[in-house]
Amino acid sequence: PTLLSEPVCLHGEVVKGFGRGSSLLQIPTANLPQESLEQLPQNFETGIYLGWATVDGAGPYKMVASVGWNPFFQQYNPYRGTTPYPQI
Repeated sequence: PTLLSEPVCLHGEVVKGFGRGSSLLQIPTANLPQESLEQLPQNFETGIYLGWATVDGAGPYKMVASVGWNPFFQQYNPYRGTTPYPQI
């Protein structure tokens, strides 16, 4: 694993995802819109990141963010997406 040299912050309104988080994974998710990724540095690598999330001013919550492709769900589209998984 590689540590980031500085914190990364994303902002965005929570949008509807594929509906897999709560129903299939039994974990509530908060999906950010594609435009939120424009806040990331150009050389930001896809991967799984640990961090903190606030939702509607509540939190911070421990979270995991998946940035990039999702082979588990056969999602190989060449775009960068993010799904924070707050532990509520």
